[in-house]
Amino acid sequence: MVQLSNNGLVAAEHGRHALISANAQGLEGFSTEEVTKVIELFQRLIDNLER
Repeated sequence: MVQLSNNGLVAAEHGRHALISANAQGLEGFSTEEVTKVIELFQRLIDNLER
């Protein structure tokens, strides 16, 4: 099993907050339907890259 150190946990938390903030900024002005579509499209892109 892999376990993060205390420093790793702090870094992961900072990264999570940065990601949430960037997502909110990038999706500003999008409707709920548009956000849903963007998520669906990115998931398809990820699925394609993981093949």
